[in-house]
Amino acid sequence: MLSAFRLSLRRLSAALLGAAALTAFAVGTHAGPAAASVLADPAGVGAVVASDGSYHVFAAGADQHMYQSIYTGGTWSSPQDLGGYVHGVPAVVYTSSTSRYDLFAVGGNGDLYQQIYTGGSWHGWNDIAAADLSGGVTAVVVSGVYHVFATGADHHLYQTIYSGGVWSALQDLGSSVYGAPAVIYRSDQNRYDLFAVGGNGDLYQQIYTGGTWHGWNDIVSTHLAGGVAATLSSDGTYHVFATGDDQHLYQTIYTGGVWSAMQDLGGYVHGGPGLTYRSDVSRYDLFGVGGTGHIYQQIYTGGTWHGWHDIVSGVNFGTGSSTSSQATQIVNAAQSQEGLPYCFGAGTINGPTNGCGTGPAFDCSGLSMYAVYQGAGVVLPHSAADQYNGYQTYGGIQLDSQTDLLPGDLVFFVGSDGTTSAPGHVGVYIGNGNMIDAPTYGIPVGVHALYSDYVGAVRYWH
Repeated sequence: MLSAFRLSLRRLSAALLGAAALTAFAVGTHAGPAAASVLADPAGVGAVVASDGSYHVFAAGADQHMYQSIYTGGTWSSPQDLGGYVHGVPAVVYTSSTSRYDLFAVGGNGDLYQQIYTGGSWHGWNDIAAADLSGGVTAVVVSGVYHVFATGADHHLYQTIYSGGVWSALQDLGSSVYGAPAVIYRSDQNRYDLFAVGGNGDLYQQIYTGGTWHGWNDIVSTHLAGGVAATLSSDGTYHVFATGDDQHLYQTIYTGGVWSAMQDLGGYVHGGPGLTYRSDVSRYDLFGVGGTGHIYQQIYTGGTWHGWHDIVSGVNFGTGSSTSSQATQIVNAAQSQEGLPYCFGAGTINGPTNGCGTGPAFDCSGLSMYAVYQGAGVVLPHSAADQYNGYQTYGGIQLDSQTDLLPGDLVFFVGSDGTTSAPGHVGVYIGNGNMIDAPTYGIPVGVHALYSDYVGAVRYWH
């Protein structure tokens, strides 16, 4: 907690400058759809391997533009900016007979967008389905018919089909899912398999056969945070990959009528993975966005995975957003208290408390304990230092670097009455270098840039 009367001039100036900068931003204008305040899919990669053996990976940058990098001749190209105002995990479909690429992504307005590559050029983004999507897309083309699936803001899975020159209305496939889904099509059975992460962190599957979808089934009990990739190998084995709540990549394999236990492939990745499979060499290539904001690759050949390698930099692909519903609720809880006054010692897990003659109020750690309880159900002590140093007691994860920050994390600072080992101030990180905090008397709860006396961060959400 900040001392009631000893807020430094530096902290006060930073808070005021942050408020001014936000005011200036708020009255500005920009082209394109409005940005979502908290994105459901932070980052993630779409990938495809072309008939000439070149690899094409796509990911949204922190600037919400879509970027492409191509691997050919033993080298990954610099990221090419494909424009747009998109977020979440993109989907890419490649048609070898026409050398055509179809790229799908969710725009800042929640609609579904498509960009087509033909004749040696990308042809710009087109809004193909008005919707309320939260980010994360998967797609497949079957005999010239496109099937696109995306997660809605209501956490239902939606499907739209392109046939006869028209995109269908979105079909609600139900359930409570998070992150980017994955789809597999089996031509031998005219069967679609759809995979997604449920609200409980388990892996779910829904199968389409005989002209109908057959409902969601919980296939692996685990601890996923959202974002799935899947492929069917030439021997009929299903391979599904997903990001865990510990930011590791996990794999499960379906063979002999049984799903395997999750295999930890390590890494520190965010959002949905990208995946390609080459049947001619029995090779799997897995792609993910690391904590550095770079794109990483791991290759499976010769019966083993060969570790993660940093392959694409030059753009920050870490969009600073979280796949977790708990994280979203933490941020939403903090945002809901904006404008309330500061009062030393004010606030509980249930909300603001009266004090200082100002009515309902918070201090910094009162606000953070309220937000974390509302989002993750964790009861924290009313002390910035204890929230930071006691993270193991309360089931938190201490983060090593600011590059690892995601919305919903608690960020800690020396403050005017703390130290690097016992921080005196805390805020709720909301992305893009900003947080919501209760700074001091005279400055209400609001959004401010991270202060220069940053100490570290703790993640209490899963």
